[in-house]
Amino acid sequence: MPEEWENMIHVLLRDIRAKQDELSIKLQAVVARVGRIESQYDELRMTVTYALGRSTDIQFKQAKQGARIDELFAQLEKFLTARNRGHEIPPHLLVGSTGKRSVAAAR
Repeated sequence: MPEEWENMIHVLLRDIRAKQDELSIKLQAVVARVGRIESQYDELRMTVTYALGRSTDIQFKQAKQGARIDELFAQLEKFLTARNRGHEIPPHLLVGSTGKRSVAAAR
Protein backbone atom coordinates (compact mmCIF):
# COMPACT_ATOMS: atom_id res chain seq x y z
CA MET A 1 0.00 0.00 0.00
CA PRO A 2 2.74 2.53 0.76
CA GLU A 3 4.15 1.95 -2.74
CA GLU A 4 0.76 2.79 -4.27
CA TRP A 5 0.69 6.08 -2.35
CA GLU A 6 4.20 6.83 -3.40
CA ASN A 7 3.33 6.13 -7.06
CA MET A 8 0.25 8.36 -6.78
CA ILE A 9 2.36 11.17 -5.37
CA HIS A 10 4.87 10.80 -8.20
CA VAL A 11 2.08 10.88 -10.77
CA LEU A 12 0.59 14.00 -9.19
CA LEU A 13 4.00 15.69 -9.02
CA ARG A 14 4.64 14.89 -12.69
CA ASP A 15 1.24 16.37 -13.60
CA ILE A 16 1.98 19.47 -11.53
CA ARG A 17 5.40 19.90 -13.15
CA ALA A 18 3.93 19.47 -16.63
CA LYS A 19 1.27 22.06 -15.85
CA GLN A 20 3.94 24.42 -14.47
CA ASP A 21 5.96 24.05 -17.67
CA GLU A 22 2.88 24.78 -19.76
CA LEU A 23 2.02 27.83 -17.65
CA SER A 24 5.61 29.02 -17.74
CA ILE A 25 5.57 29.02 -21.55
CA LYS A 26 2.25 30.90 -21.57
CA LEU A 27 3.60 33.41 -19.04
CA GLN A 28 6.65 34.06 -21.20
CA ALA A 29 4.37 34.75 -24.17
CA VAL A 30 2.25 37.13 -22.08
CA VAL A 31 5.35 38.96 -20.81
CA ALA A 32 6.57 39.37 -24.40
CA ARG A 33 3.16 40.72 -25.49
CA VAL A 34 3.05 43.15 -22.57
CA GLY A 35 6.53 44.35 -23.52
CA ARG A 36 5.40 45.04 -27.09
CA ILE A 37 2.24 46.78 -25.86
CA GLU A 38 4.30 48.96 -23.49
CA SER A 39 6.60 49.87 -26.37
CA GLN A 40 3.63 50.78 -28.58
CA TYR A 41 2.10 52.78 -25.73
CA ASP A 42 5.34 54.71 -25.23
CA GLU A 43 5.53 55.51 -28.96
CA LEU A 44 1.89 56.60 -28.99
CA ARG A 45 2.38 58.73 -25.87
CA MET A 46 5.41 60.44 -27.39
CA THR A 47 3.58 61.03 -30.68
CA VAL A 48 0.53 62.51 -28.96
CA THR A 49 2.69 64.64 -26.66
CA TYR A 50 4.66 65.90 -29.66
CA ALA A 51 1.50 66.58 -31.66
CA LEU A 52 -0.17 68.45 -28.82
CA GLY A 53 3.00 70.40 -28.16
CA ARG A 54 3.38 71.28 -31.82
CA SER A 55 -0.28 72.27 -31.97
CA THR A 56 0.15 74.69 -29.06
CA ASP A 57 3.38 76.01 -30.54
CA ILE A 58 1.75 76.52 -33.94
CA GLN A 59 -1.27 78.26 -32.38
CA PHE A 60 1.06 80.62 -30.52
CA LYS A 61 3.02 81.41 -33.70
CA GLN A 62 -0.18 81.93 -35.69
CA ALA A 63 -1.51 84.33 -33.07
CA LYS A 64 1.78 86.23 -33.16
CA GLN A 65 1.76 86.33 -36.96
CA GLY A 66 -1.89 87.39 -36.98
CA ALA A 67 -1.07 90.32 -34.69
CA ARG A 68 1.84 91.30 -36.95
CA ILE A 69 -0.38 91.14 -40.05
CA ASP A 70 -2.96 93.34 -38.32
CA GLU A 71 -0.21 95.81 -37.44
CA LEU A 72 1.05 95.87 -41.04
CA PHE A 73 -2.46 96.42 -42.41
CA ALA A 74 -2.94 99.33 -39.99
CA GLN A 75 0.33 100.88 -41.19
CA LEU A 76 -0.67 100.33 -44.82
CA GLU A 77 -4.01 102.00 -44.16
CA LYS A 78 -2.27 105.03 -42.63
CA PHE A 79 0.11 105.18 -45.58
CA LEU A 80 -2.64 104.98 -48.19
CA THR A 81 -4.82 107.50 -46.35
CA ALA A 82 -1.95 109.97 -46.13
CA ARG A 83 -1.02 109.41 -49.76
CA ASN A 84 -4.59 109.93 -50.97
CA ARG A 85 -4.86 113.19 -49.05
CA GLY A 86 -1.63 114.44 -50.59
CA HIS A 87 0.17 114.68 -47.28
CA GLU A 88 3.80 113.98 -46.77
CA ILE A 89 4.36 110.35 -45.73
CA PRO A 90 5.88 110.06 -42.22
CA PRO A 91 9.34 108.45 -42.40
CA HIS A 92 8.46 105.70 -39.92
CA LEU A 93 5.87 104.42 -42.42
CA LEU A 94 8.48 104.31 -45.18
CA VAL A 95 11.04 102.24 -43.27
CA GLY A 96 10.30 98.58 -42.61
CA SER A 97 11.23 96.63 -39.49
CA THR A 98 14.57 95.66 -41.09
CA GLY A 99 15.62 99.28 -41.44
CA LYS A 100 15.55 99.14 -45.27
CA ARG A 101 13.40 101.51 -47.22
CA SER A 102 10.16 99.98 -48.40
CA VAL A 103 8.94 99.74 -51.99
CA ALA A 104 6.58 102.66 -51.35
CA ALA A 105 9.51 104.91 -50.39
CA ALA A 106 11.29 104.14 -53.63
CA ARG A 107 8.44 105.58 -55.68
